[in-house]
Amino acid sequence: KLIIDSVCKGMGFKRAGVFLVEPGGRKMRLAMGINQFGRYERHQKKRPLYHLTKQHRFSQLVFGKKKYLLTNNYPKRMPSKMKLWEKNILVLNHALVPIHLGHGQVIGILAVDNLGVHRPITRSDLFVLQNYATQVGLALQSAKAHEHILDLTVTDTLTGLRNRRFFDQALDMEIKRCQRYGHSCSLVMADLDHFKRINDHHGHDAGDEVLRHVANLLRDNVRSVDIVARIGGEEFAILLPETPPNNVSVVTKRILRQVREAKLPIPTTNGRNKK
Repeated sequence: KLIIDSVCKGMGFKRAGVFLVEPGGRKMRLAMGINQFGRYERHQKKRPLYHLTKQHRFSQLVFGKKKYLLTNNYPKRMPSKMKLWEKNILVLNHALVPIHLGHGQVIGILAVDNLGVHRPITRSDLFVLQNYATQVGLALQSAKAHEHILDLTVTDTLTGLRNRRFFDQALDMEIKRCQRYGHSCSLVMADLDHFKRINDHHGHDAGDEVLRHVANLLRDNVRSVDIVARIGGEEFAILLPETPPNNVSVVTKRILRQVREAKLPIPTTNGRNKK
């Protein structure tokens, strides 16, 4: 929102949008923008990128085929209606510039337009926008690095689940939320039976492998809003927001069945795997 506000209020554009390339470089989505009603919005729907096409405007910028795209309301430049990211919205004056991270890497696109105003975008406007897009790239890189560091402090390094610190905070917040609004939440505690035997008989590497597999099973059998954490050596906790007690058995039975039926690879000292 800060980037959008800076572009609109500081540079005089009517609207702006930041599109970011998804991991893998094949799709991108609107991370934040202003819609036709003047409200902030973001899209979960992802746009495909085409490396070889000459027609797809976003792809041309992402893959370095174009340095910018500028369209103004001139008949010779506007043989057909041009649209930015919304359907059924005619945009006459708009510009697209890539957001660079350096070394030619494009992580997104900064789009601007003058919807409803029809003020042409000048070359001077474009120059300022390109310079600002460079600063945007540095800011986004810094923000991602900060998020990564923050994520490391609340993540269990072995399993990738949330750690005890994060879980304790989340549990406290969820209990207070339920008390305030009269909602329900449930908590499931689980540990692995006879886990010490695996460490003793097959080594700690085997034990770590089992913990990672179980963590994946737990994560795959709950909702995206649920919180799965490793709170001890072989102890796990699952926080289920908006889940009344009578629905917990459905979750626990599914998890128990998946864990009991799982064939966990246990590496042995001779290099073979034991199921």
